[in-house]
Amino acid sequence: MSPARTHPLIPLAVIGTFALCAIAVSLRAQTPDTPAPAPLVAGATLDSITVGQITYTQVRIRTISAQTAMIQHAGGIASLRLRDLSPDLQQRFGYNPDAAAAEAEKQKAAAAAAAKLRQEQLAAQKKANAVQLVAQARESKKENTLDVLLRTFGSEPDIRAGIDLRPRYNELGLWIKNQGARSSCAIFAIVSALELQAAEITGHPQRYSEEYLQWATRKTLNRPAFTPQSVKATVAGGIISAEAPPPDEGFRLLDVVTALRAYGIPERERVPYRSSDLIDDPSEEIIQEARTKLQVACHILPGKTQPDILANIIHALNAGVPVPIGMSWPVENAGIYKTGYLDKQRTNQDGGHAVTIVGYKSTGGRLENTVFIFKNSYGTRWGIDGYGTATYAFLEENLSYGVLLDISEK
Repeated sequence: MSPARTHPLIPLAVIGTFALCAIAVSLRAQTPDTPAPAPLVAGATLDSITVGQITYTQVRIRTISAQTAMIQHAGGIASLRLRDLSPDLQQRFGYNPDAAAAEAEKQKAAAAAAAKLRQEQLAAQKKANAVQLVAQARESKKENTLDVLLRTFGSEPDIRAGIDLRPRYNELGLWIKNQGARSSCAIFAIVSALELQAAEITGHPQRYSEEYLQWATRKTLNRPAFTPQSVKATVAGGIISAEAPPPDEGFRLLDVVTALRAYGIPERERVPYRSSDLIDDPSEEIIQEARTKLQVACHILPGKTQPDILANIIHALNAGVPVPIGMSWPVENAGIYKTGYLDKQRTNQDGGHAVTIVGYKSTGGRLENTVFIFKNSYGTRWGIDGYGTATYAFLEENLSYGVLLDISEK
């Protein structure tokens, strides 16, 4: 019989220690894992949040969206992009890339719609402002351009380096015209000023009929209309007999404005200019239509001497107002055909020409150093694309008078 196995004696204290360890291990094995951090919601607080190289302290969450979290911290307020946070913080904020992308698209569409709405509102406001400005301009121009201008006459003019209305004529499509074989320069000079001033008042440039205005001026002066029906002359070899009056005798600027007030003026396409053709009576319909367009008055530029009148022309040009004038014209027209420059030429004192002054150039602010720019009616091949220049000395010697048109809508 084998002897019984013996065990060494273990002190009770050791046994007790092992027992406590076993109990502790057993208890640890039975304790659940540490709970996950609670989701972050508006109102939650954190000691700190680190985003990249920036750490925010004393954090309080104010709002959370699919893309961002707005926080208040020790240094102020900040907006955090959730995509820039650490994964654990993204989880706590409930970040979902798909939801964030959807929200971004929604915001983009909303921003585009808002931008479109703003553009439409701005366009509508711009249009409303333009209408208002035109209305204000129509009212203010009477005061600012005409009444104020009239009050400047007789005072020392502000002679600048230059004023040039030619670009404005071109911008409005009011090109150079050609009077042809007729002595109708006064008609063209008045219409040239009328077109620019009317465009500034109405906001709509129009080219008006010189043909009609020539008929109206003849009517006002009780001259023959010279229509093919009224001319009772025998034509032999293409020459009208001596019994017939000449095709045109020319007019004064004031005669033209009087006719303009009496009969009005239609657009050029209604009664086209035919240069050398005889003038037919316009229809009653056209006459009535022409009378509804504009109300025109005329002021003769005041001045005891030619320098006084030229000083007042400077006032008008500074205000953007063209000035029709009558003056003696050089005897040798061919000599100025290419240059359009009037200075010391010999003039015909028995006959003159009418043009529209549209600008000036000056050196030293002195009237006697001024060269005036005028719009002629000899076509674009004359002078500088149809425009000419006249020195102060030439006009001091040859200027007859100038007029200022007073235009308003009916």
